[in-house]
Amino acid sequence: MNKIKNLILEKYPLKIRSIYKSKTYCACDADKGSFKFKQTYLTPREIVFQYEIKKHLLNNNFTNTDSFLLSNENLPYIRRGTLLYVMTRRFDYPPADFSNEKVFKAVLENMARLHKLSRGAEFSGYVSYIEQKPNAEKDLEVIRRIKKKIKKSGSYSDFDVFFLKNFEAAGATVAACGELFNKYDLDGIIKKSAEQKTICVYALKEDDILSGGREIVFNNFERSGVAPQIFDLVNAAERHANQRGKLPLAETARIYEEALEEPVEFELFKALLDYPRKYLKLFSEYYGKNRTWAPNRFYQKIDELKN
Repeated sequence: MNKIKNLILEKYPLKIRSIYKSKTYCACDADKGSFKFKQTYLTPREIVFQYEIKKHLLNNNFTNTDSFLLSNENLPYIRRGTLLYVMTRRFDYPPADFSNEKVFKAVLENMARLHKLSRGAEFSGYVSYIEQKPNAEKDLEVIRRIKKKIKKSGSYSDFDVFFLKNFEAAGATVAACGELFNKYDLDGIIKKSAEQKTICVYALKEDDILSGGREIVFNNFERSGVAPQIFDLVNAAERHANQRGKLPLAETARIYEEALEEPVEFELFKALLDYPRKYLKLFSEYYGKNRTWAPNRFYQKIDELKN
């Protein structure tokens, strides 16, 4: 711990009052506030991209984010040998409970505010672009090929039976969603987001959003990038549903669009939410490796899909 303390004192303009280690980072209370110090596997350009997003948000009075502390070299990271470390503002809040309706509504309102204020950000170099567009035509071709392969084998595993049982419903959903992606020109929406550099926090995980009462904090931008901001709304709605939340989808979209002050295409939102990504990913991975047996993790994922 002394080595870490000395490293921080050497590299950052701080006077440390206390320091302790948690599971994933070191917490540091200092004269300029409370911070977390951790190793990162991101590249310098990826860190700078995150820093520029957060700086833009702060400049637009959005303080609900774990902003970077610059080092003595005026960089949002430091080096120690071949390793990179970052220091960000620490909030002593628990992860947001997405099953709690009040908390979830606050998440939607603050996410819309973040989306609105993040527009117009300028980046000095590297920009991360998120690739999440479902390819319905390709996915239909893949699952049809898998079905043909199973039928040709003549003997079915439990995995094969589950796939065949869900094939027709999954195929119909993929086709219907694909039609809606074309109807609302999802390709055009993605192109426009790239031109306008609209930011998504993206792929929300357990500790990515914290909640201190009505205050919501976006705590992790490591997977953030440029993409249509409706992707974040879809991820938030999925997380709410996974935690047994009961807010209707129409109400979810209404709260978000009122805070954003722009309409949400509800059919497109629902199509992105309904698209069977987990089903397609699981079976593409399994059959893509030509397995004749399934390790436990595949069966665990089947159980998750059933639930």
